[in-house]
Amino acid sequence: MTNCTCPSGDGSLRWPCPAHPPTPAAAIDEILRALDLARQHYDFDYLTRVMQLARELKQAIAAPQAANQGN
Repeated sequence: MTNCTCPSGDGSLRWPCPAHPPTPAAAIDEILRALDLARQHYDFDYLTRVMQLARELKQAIAAPQAANQGN
């Protein structure tokens, strides 16, 4: 059995945990959150474009999964 180490709310634990590995979409969401924070301190236009690419990647990953669910 794999132990869950998901955040407890006090910042002491880390996600993703072994019991709840990230999906590709969840991983991209984490990247988008980090990029959004970085935009406040670095090149806004560049990071905005990187965020758009990550959103496009998330949509591309979701599209085949949605198509397969219809079968």
